[in-house]
Amino acid sequence: MKKSQLSGIGDVASADLVALGVSVRRMVDAMLRVEGAPPELAAARERVDGLERTLAGVARQDDALRLGRAGEPDDARPYYVDGVMLPDYHPLAAEHTIGTEDGVTRGRVRFGVVFEGPPGCVHGGHVACFFDQILGHHTLELGLPAMTASLTLAYRKPTPLFRELEFEVRIDRVDGRKIDVVGALRDADGGDCFVEADGLFVLPSGAATDRLHALVRRGD
Repeated sequence: MKKSQLSGIGDVASADLVALGVSVRRMVDAMLRVEGAPPELAAARERVDGLERTLAGVARQDDALRLGRAGEPDDARPYYVDGVMLPDYHPLAAEHTIGTEDGVTRGRVRFGVVFEGPPGCVHGGHVACFFDQILGHHTLELGLPAMTASLTLAYRKPTPLFRELEFEVRIDRVDGRKIDVVGALRDADGGDCFVEADGLFVLPSGAATDRLHALVRRGD
């Protein structure tokens, strides 16, 4: 897949952090599948609390961001970013593939039990979060560092868990700094359409636009 145009900004997550993120996602998935109160729950909680204390000993406590630029304090909180998609180390990152070609962004996604709302279905809030990511990703991949102004979703049918779904995103129209981006989420076999999205994205004006474009060029 094409590398994000913002990959030059901020710190880079280590391979160990990414691997830990995968492990945490697996643990959360297993936790949400436990029935009743077996003794393994208390044992697991004690071990997780111990791991949290271990990580707290090396975690940055300052809430200020460190964006990986000269002159910033080394003891500030690191900021990891690779575009607008939740990165691999993030426990709430859905399994997905994504790519942009000929002005259209397409990909596939599978939502696990951590995203469940109604029984067997993805929570609408998680669906909205995912669309905010993929619509923003699309504008960024086209060299348009726009920001979300509004996002409207039409939930056509409940979005199923544990099923491979496909999505498509494209620009519908442009009006000055305003960019209207539309997308849809469907069965991977091209069948049912579960959700349609319409997002209004706005390019910052003046110096902010120039600065963002410079950052995008730096990440090429």
